[in-house]
Amino acid sequence: MSSVMANNNEVLDRLFNDADVQELTHAMKDMFANSISTDEVIVDDNHLLEAGYIGTPPRFSLGFGRFRFFRAVVIYKDYWIRFHSRTPTTHLYSIFKEKP
Repeated sequence: MSSVMANNNEVLDRLFNDADVQELTHAMKDMFANSISTDEVIVDDNHLLEAGYIGTPPRFSLGFGRFRFFRAVVIYKDYWIRFHSRTPTTHLYSIFKEKP
């Protein structure tokens, strides 16, 4: 595994267990109860940058008329991350932990 992949895996591990991230995830679950799974945490751009994420997080979106689909996945050793949604001030990402 490359050093960038190893670094980003460690960053996602720290974020997955971070108290601020858990607080944001709980707030998002309160607003969007059916769209966030139990093994998912939500982070924003600032969380990723402050934790030391290297590179550009996935920001793929595909539009069909008035509908827009946001899905791009980056897979690391123990975690995977995907674009969740966009707010007026930041982008949100979902982090999932690989099941053993």
